[in-house]
Amino acid sequence: MRRQILNGALASLVFVALVACATQRPPSCEAGDPDVKVTDLHSAWLAAPACTLYAGAPKAGGGETRSRAFLRRQAQNLAFRHPTHVRTRMLLAAMAYDANDPNDATRHLDTLLRLQPTHPEAAILRSRISVEEGNTPAAVRLLESQIRLRPDHAGLRESLASAHFVDRDYAAASAALDAAESLGGRAERVAYNRGLIAEEQGDLEAARGFYQEAESRSPGWPRPMERLAGLRTGVPADRAAPTAAADPLAYPPPPPPISQPPVPAVALR
Repeated sequence: MRRQILNGALASLVFVALVACATQRPPSCEAGDPDVKVTDLHSAWLAAPACTLYAGAPKAGGGETRSRAFLRRQAQNLAFRHPTHVRTRMLLAAMAYDANDPNDATRHLDTLLRLQPTHPEAAILRSRISVEEGNTPAAVRLLESQIRLRPDHAGLRESLASAHFVDRDYAAASAALDAAESLGGRAERVAYNRGLIAEEQGDLEAARGFYQEAESRSPGWPRPMERLAGLRTGVPADRAAPTAAADPLAYPPPPPPISQPPVPAVALR
């Protein structure tokens, strides 16, 4: 059974737009500023139901132009027109990952990191794919190389903690969490992750305290509540969170509005 992965710096495929649209326009790949096109496509992707990821799926109310399958094709066309545009590559990688196409996501992320070697969000998503494929050494190498370039980025440290956790290197995972906390990582995530480590090591009393801290810092976040219930009933973490395999790095929901900080899952830079 797949073990629950430590909560890292990647939210559960929640896309966060970094550029607000002044007006609502239908997405298009006609000639123009690719940054504007990425923002249009990204906003439309957020609005389109997930069931429209595939061409044969029922379309949303707006018809074909609002299906995620169509939007992904539009982003691919944009990349063809602007092959070195970093934000387009990030958008395509996130779309591909959301569509359960890690190979295509990896292709775009590798291209992006060649174009812009320092890109924490791309590295975080690329490392997550490596962890899910069972290649944690590759994830650790990538994250450590990015940390050397961006030592101030808390999300990289949290993702490194996740990779170490999967490898059962709890001392290294704890050290990475300490570094993330010192860099401003969200306290509820750090507490929850420390709870996972303590629970894995058999210190259930410490785990309970960390989960309670996480829940108090983010009321309504289900993960710490699930684990507290699991400790009461003796249900292990991977059994208590049946969505963990598909959504192992879930974050507490950000406060409204969604544009508030602190942690985009996939930053379209």
